[in-house]
Amino acid sequence: MIVVVEQNWVGHHPTYFSYIVHAAAQHSKVLALCPEPETAKRMVKEVGELSNPVEFEALDFILDEIPIKRKLPALYNLHLFSKVKNQLEEKGYDETIYVLFCCLYHASFPCYKNLEKVLPYSWSALMINADICEKQSTLPRLRTWRSLNPLRAYEANNCQSLFFLEHEKEKEVHNVVKLPLIEFPDICNFTLASEELLKSTIPELFDINSKLVGVLGHLSMSKSILELIRAAKSLVNRDWGIFVAGELNKSSFSDQEYNEILRFFKEDPYSLFYSKRIEEPVYNAAIKKLDIFFACYQNFYRSSNNLVKCAKFKKPVIVLNHGCMEQRVSKYKLGKVINTLDPKEIVNAIEGLLKEGHEFGDTAKFLDINDVKKVSEIIGQEYSKVCLLNEDLN
Repeated sequence: MIVVVEQNWVGHHPTYFSYIVHAAAQHSKVLALCPEPETAKRMVKEVGELSNPVEFEALDFILDEIPIKRKLPALYNLHLFSKVKNQLEEKGYDETIYVLFCCLYHASFPCYKNLEKVLPYSWSALMINADICEKQSTLPRLRTWRSLNPLRAYEANNCQSLFFLEHEKEKEVHNVVKLPLIEFPDICNFTLASEELLKSTIPELFDINSKLVGVLGHLSMSKSILELIRAAKSLVNRDWGIFVAGELNKSSFSDQEYNEILRFFKEDPYSLFYSKRIEEPVYNAAIKKLDIFFACYQNFYRSSNNLVKCAKFKKPVIVLNHGCMEQRVSKYKLGKVINTLDPKEIVNAIEGLLKEGHEFGDTAKFLDINDVKKVSEIIGQEYSKVCLLNEDLN
């Protein structure tokens, strides 16, 4: 039996979860644990037919129950792993269990030697933490403290393997993680909503006739929305607008910054702010309406499936010059890389792409690397290893 776990429900997480659950169900019956099981059930059904049954259940995980919350990642994982164990024990399964964590942003753990007791099942995780490839700790000696080592959990005897998205950084990851590394595709759903559905969801989008530079998804300060707005305001005789859409993390902005965002969209005739989560396939249809995707995520070293979507829909992206996104944009010629968030540099990049157009590189190869069909094969292979190991132990 495969247990798929997702504790987050923002941004790309529902999409990843639905595809991983669907892939797992091609090899075994599945218990799917997540914050919104009914939504997940619908999304998995939309992916396709299932070869084995899937039971959807709310994950018993409440962030506020953690004493220091995310300030001490080890407590976050202790809480998560313990909750998964408790839910499985309550069900009393008498079979081989393989647990898949759809995302671990860190793998710190306070009691490394006891990890197998906290989660006594074979498990794997999708590591979403390219920071380990980009930054060196200023106090390397802290890595010897088990509770502060951000990768200690991966040294657990029952950790089967580590899935990772930053394929370009495999050598660096291998230097710090010794267990098997498996390149995982940056999962995407390319289904497009009809123009009628997009229009009924965001009717104001069809009132704008200008070229559009977009920021879509889970919106926070790190998405450089303010920097894009200020760049737009610095340009005289501008004929393009900004389309920002998604759930806004208001707490990441000061009141003054938040009011600046609202004031810009209220006053600018070329631009639109849609402050609600956009579900796929409407999200994809919104990308199709863009001329440029602005993906200048600050201090973001990881991959982003928005690059894959934009490659599919032939929409150029603008990114900052660090991390995995910069490497991919440069390698496959997916758009422009800028060095700073200076208004002049942002404007030059946008104006250049709008006036000169963009010649993409080998997007077919990039899309093949991130083909969602590979997920089923990867999970099937790992689950087979767990079953064989269990047979040997018995």
